[in-house]
Amino acid sequence: MSLLVVGADSMIGGALLRKWRAAGLPVIGTTRRKERVADNYVFLDLADRPEKWDLPDAVTTALIAGGVTKLEECHKDPTETSRINVERVLALVALLAKRNIFTLYLSTDKVYDGSILLPDETTKPRPATEYGRQRAEVERRLMGATGDVGVIRLNKVLPLSVPLFRAWKESLQSQKPITPFYDMVMAPIPLSFALLAIERVIQTKRNGILNLSGERDISYADAARIGARVIHANEALIHPISAHDARLAPGSIQPHTALAIDQLRDDLGLTPPDVAQTISDCFANTG
Repeated sequence: MSLLVVGADSMIGGALLRKWRAAGLPVIGTTRRKERVADNYVFLDLADRPEKWDLPDAVTTALIAGGVTKLEECHKDPTETSRINVERVLALVALLAKRNIFTLYLSTDKVYDGSILLPDETTKPRPATEYGRQRAEVERRLMGATGDVGVIRLNKVLPLSVPLFRAWKESLQSQKPITPFYDMVMAPIPLSFALLAIERVIQTKRNGILNLSGERDISYADAARIGARVIHANEALIHPISAHDARLAPGSIQPHTALAIDQLRDDLGLTPPDVAQTISDCFANTG
């Protein structure tokens, strides 16, 4: 199996490429940075016209992890970001399908507006953001097309070292207060677990949509409290504030983000660690 990682500059795409390369598995990544082009990196910019793309030969499977992922950027320029995130992605999938290449597309929990508790794979998307609308549109059109295509809806994916947690940790260890949001939630999974699930889908060539999420939501303020206990810091230094007072991108604050993961357990035999454990591990490993 030879894997093409579209968007190897992204956190997930880059981590999977490095993991497969370390294991000696055949993998090629795409990059928009021409200075990174090498034997195992090819240039591919989703902003370019498809006729300019030069896809490598001998690829049997593809992961699409690229695109514009910032809510604010999609909100400010819906036309250009939709051209990249929707039309170009669909054109790429069509080219891959012509080669009989199984393609896995990474989507997001933002296809929902947060009003539904634990939506499953059959729950109709209700995006509240332009970014979520774009991802939901790709999902809809992929599921209505022919060819081998899988979709993973991802919740918050945390590497072992998280910049926000690092900043909190440094402040708490210096006896300085921090102000996490008490009304903004996440249902995080570790990056390592996300990679494991992605690999299982690639290996089994599982078609259709699959949710990948922590099993429950946790507020950023509660995450900070968990971190304080991990590093034995004074929890009195945690001063929660409302996310509604911050200038966040529209749609950033949702009452629920966790997705139902019954199919993840039933089809792949995987259950993510509890969100508290995920956060504890991040604080323990964040330098």
